[in-house]
Amino acid sequence: MKPNAILFVDIDDAKVPRYRYREAHFTAAKNRGMNCLTAALQGRQHTERLYADSDDVFYLESLTQEALQDLVSTLQQTYTLRGILCYAGQASTYGQVGCIVAEVCHHIGLPNASASAIAACNNKFLMRQALQKQGVRSIRHALCHTEEELYSQAKMVGYPLIAKPPFGAGSVFIKKCRDWPELQAHYHAFTTHYKHSIYVDFMGNNQECVTSEEGKQVSIPGKSLLLEEYIEGIEGSVECVISQNQIHPVLINEKLILTEKENTVLENLLICPPVSFSPSEQEQIRDYAVTCIKAVGLNYAIVHLEFRMTHDGPVVIEINPRLGGLFVNSCFRDIAGLDPYSLYLSILSQEQDIDTRINLAQQRATTAKQHYSMLAMYPEKSGHFQGIANIEHMKNHPNVIECIPHPADCDINAETEEHYLLRCWAKVDDAADAHALHQEMVEHVHPIIVPIQGSQDRQMTNISARLMNEHYCHIPHFSELISCDQEKVKTFKEHWNQLVLDQNFKDYTHRERRILRYYYHPDTENPLQLNRDTEYHSSITYDIEYKQGANQLSYAKEEFITHPIMQGILATDIAILGDRLAKEHRYAIDIHPFRVKAQAGKESPTTSGIHQDGQDWIFMHFIQSHNTEPVTSEVHATARDAPPLLHTAMEHFLETLAINDKQLYHRASNVRQISPTNAAFRDLLLVTFRQLPE
Repeated sequence: MKPNAILFVDIDDAKVPRYRYREAHFTAAKNRGMNCLTAALQGRQHTERLYADSDDVFYLESLTQEALQDLVSTLQQTYTLRGILCYAGQASTYGQVGCIVAEVCHHIGLPNASASAIAACNNKFLMRQALQKQGVRSIRHALCHTEEELYSQAKMVGYPLIAKPPFGAGSVFIKKCRDWPELQAHYHAFTTHYKHSIYVDFMGNNQECVTSEEGKQVSIPGKSLLLEEYIEGIEGSVECVISQNQIHPVLINEKLILTEKENTVLENLLICPPVSFSPSEQEQIRDYAVTCIKAVGLNYAIVHLEFRMTHDGPVVIEINPRLGGLFVNSCFRDIAGLDPYSLYLSILSQEQDIDTRINLAQQRATTAKQHYSMLAMYPEKSGHFQGIANIEHMKNHPNVIECIPHPADCDINAETEEHYLLRCWAKVDDAADAHALHQEMVEHVHPIIVPIQGSQDRQMTNISARLMNEHYCHIPHFSELISCDQEKVKTFKEHWNQLVLDQNFKDYTHRERRILRYYYHPDTENPLQLNRDTEYHSSITYDIEYKQGANQLSYAKEEFITHPIMQGILATDIAILGDRLAKEHRYAIDIHPFRVKAQAGKESPTTSGIHQDGQDWIFMHFIQSHNTEPVTSEVHATARDAPPLLHTAMEHFLETLAINDKQLYHRASNVRQISPTNAAFRDLLLVTFRQLPE
């Protein structure tokens, strides 16, 4: 009798693999007594991991149906193949491996999702078309290949919109664009940098498709961009299991923190079971997921479906024909009692009781009381990743079940790609507990990233250009532009414990502050001169309850003035503005260390709504926070409460928002306690520049 075997087609040739899909399935297969075979492409550079757990490795001359079919025919002379597997979500530059595997399985009679269904999931444009054809709730969308098409189609889709490659992975080159300049800049970044992305292979090759609505469409990697109507609402995912005939929406994850970067969107914190959806809404989400999967025609699969919950109900973001990332595998294990890798083999084996087992697992997940969270730490800047400092804090945390760092000694691009530098799976009581654990990770665990030689000058140039062109710039990696070791950071932060209550604003908020002032004249031998006047006058009247007129403040202490981090921040802010600080003019520089505190269940406003401060330029440097829910900073084009140009929660030391205060407006949300028994505070350093009259 021939031995049973599975064949995995592995085309991920990265030095640091993007997924560990093959290894986990091989473990499950070996537990069943199966042989584990691997097929890879000839000329592969990184072969070591293939031989680590494979019973045999075979090389294909090309990633084509014919080449794989020939190999399978040869293997069938020795083995009884029980399944051919791959990472179905990978649309490589060699071809869509998921579709090729599906066609071969269909040819030899092995269970597998159909090639057309996999194609409809991997190509987000085809997914939208399939939903539209079946009358499933979806959104406006358009596939574009040129700037001219982007400009015209964006008007049809409407701003704000999401721009992303039709194929992809790792949230690479995904951006929320609020107007044409943002979309145009994103397209330039996409076309310029896509070849250098570690996910370039996931963006596929030239793909031609025909739809009833659009006719023939061609997707060209690095050129084609999909525009989608922006979906407002809480984001989540449905983890579905599909046998031959039944779709089981087993789990729902809710995303508690999402971060919008320059050219990607990152998931920082998730919770399961969800906390924001009522039982009836969860049922609605499950029913909708089933409808979407039927529309694309998937079966024999584990599916990761992402959605946002709108006023009209859930709306799909994407359907991935594979197991979700981060800790979705652990979610299946700890909440539903399922090993997803063994489960997938059971689906391919068409085991008789499979639907009954999945139904029981779904019931267990639906009635689960214990919450779990996925936490992820991402790089705040690009450079060479050397490891994680103080990772033991999370590894030894009593609530943390799994703690997995990214392999060290590699270059990373923080602006366009998703890198899990550290990811954790933990038990939590509720959303507040999850937020507190995430904040603890941010405060105590630090990635070590060294700038690549020569990159700092380029960073400064890029920051200055973005600030001048867009009138604002979010600088997550500002701390890397100055010299600051852990001891200096500690002594610098301690100055925020010595601030004084702002008496003029005490009826509006609890704000503590001091002031440090300079006169700056660029065209002199000593351009910076201390201004020790403690009486602060604002040229703006705020529409809140406060004492107007002169504000008598306490001056900064000498140790703060001379602190190397303070001097580094000031020098860097001046360097970023560069020639915008004209040599013939004099400027007032006012530096405000602020602490906004909330206690006794009462929240404290951070700003006076959408406003300007009567300055020329403002740099908002985040210092630290404690026991606070995320405080979102926003940049607005006008004083109206419209969708912002930027919406982000700053949480890393010296993460910075720079803004042209003459052109744009800004605001931040209130400081709120996570734990009601402890005070909450958020510390900020505000540096403002204002041209003085001649």
